[in-house]
Amino acid sequence: MHFDKGMRNLKKSVISFEDFEGRFRELSGAQASAEVSLEKVKQKMFIDEFFDPVHKEILPKDTKSYEIKNHPYNEKFLQSLFLRGESVLPIQNLGEMAYIIQKYKEAFSLLDIALKLYKVGQGDPHNTLKYKVLSLFGSLLDT
Repeated sequence: MHFDKGMRNLKKSVISFEDFEGRFRELSGAQASAEVSLEKVKQKMFIDEFFDPVHKEILPKDTKSYEIKNHPYNEKFLQSLFLRGESVLPIQNLGEMAYIIQKYKEAFSLLDIALKLYKVGQGDPHNTLKYKVLSLFGSLLDT
């Protein structure tokens, strides 16, 4: 119970920090417009898959909006989507939670996102927590 609540709160933190509800308002309900860019739709799909607090799992079984092997695209995509450095830590914590409960694919995706956000300048470049992401990656590769 506490684990689920903590996971939902971390997802809500990312949504709140980035104001995703406000930024994607034109894609929902009666306000939907025909003049929305494909990139905006991809971003919304990504947010719905990764940070929807209604999901009972850390991530859905088969995520379709993030191809982990597509590094250059992912860096640009994440840099345009995440505008605030505060979002990195909840994403990193979600990855760590996935690692702890042995959901390695989910952990790898979330830690990859956190590391890319540190790389593209979202978050404090002097934050030593990015090295924790690297050590968790090493542990993931070892398992």
